[in-house]
Amino acid sequence: ELITRTVISDGDSTVIFTGFDDSVYESYEIHFANVVSQTDNRNLYFATSSDGGSNYDEGSSDYARVVLIQSSTVALTHTVYNDSTTGAIYLSNSVGAVDAEEVAHGVCGKMEIFGAGDSSKFTAMNYKTSFSGVTHTTVANVYMWQGIGYRAEAAVVNAIRFQFSTFESGTISFYGIKK
Repeated sequence: ELITRTVISDGDSTVIFTGFDDSVYESYEIHFANVVSQTDNRNLYFATSSDGGSNYDEGSSDYARVVLIQSSTVALTHTVYNDSTTGAIYLSNSVGAVDAEEVAHGVCGKMEIFGAGDSSKFTAMNYKTSFSGVTHTTVANVYMWQGIGYRAEAAVVNAIRFQFSTFESGTISFYGIKK
């Protein structure tokens, strides 16, 4: 069930969702449609909150993730990236507002969130995103990231914040999967 949808306005600095309700939903899905940064070469990432969005968990040990990166550069490559040192989980790499990239596409994909309402377990996330890479003003390659991650603390997650440096356009939709 659609909880809320944000159509991004040029200049938005964050997109925040607070509609988590463990009495109604067992899990959540977030869909990204052509999400573009206003600034070149920025990563789309998110952080979670356990106090309704007043504060976000951004410490260097707050998350762990593993991502498989596939790229169309020269030949199909696979890269496995394991990171537990950043205060966020990254969903893309070096996306921006270069004209060629906007024509191709921004970040598209889906993220699933499990166990957000369980204070005795880590909240888990699975995600798959795709986006275009740009060299100068030409779309040079296409990327697919497929990853898993978790909030490295047993706590209820009840808000999530997505960031680039500044958003330019796109849509992010927040769905709840009913119990």
